[in-house]
Amino acid sequence: MSQPPSSQPPSSPPRTLAISLAVSLLFVSSAILLVTATTAFMLRYYRQRRDRPGSESGHRVPGATPTGGTDAAAGIRSLPGVEMTLPAFSYAPHDVEHGGSVLECAVCLGAVKEGEMVRQLPACMHVYHVGCIDRWLAVHQTCPVCRSIAA
Repeated sequence: MSQPPSSQPPSSPPRTLAISLAVSLLFVSSAILLVTATTAFMLRYYRQRRDRPGSESGHRVPGATPTGGTDAAAGIRSLPGVEMTLPAFSYAPHDVEHGGSVLECAVCLGAVKEGEMVRQLPACMHVYHVGCIDRWLAVHQTCPVCRSIAA
């Protein structure tokens, strides 16, 4: 005897397969996102730690004082080829060529106004506020903009 055809459709394996693939894809994407975020966080943390003055990397800050501060003038004098501090002068737009736009101090990101005291690095001719570049050069030996040796 033959059986009558069933009125219920057979279960759909492609649908369960699609759901399983979607869940697996979501899990794998989440895992990749987690690993990427963790790696980015660790890189940022270690870069900040490495760049911090007096870090365990053995990096000595030129002109460092016993309290952990820096003597900016000592930092500038310690640069190769710089026997004296870089001269400071009162900024006048016609004294410094900067492409015709508003001159901006790349350390503090503030505009350099006429009459403010500035220093110009001799190697690259970039100009900065005196206090800003003194603090920068107490820790670094390069120009903040082009990374050329500041001397």
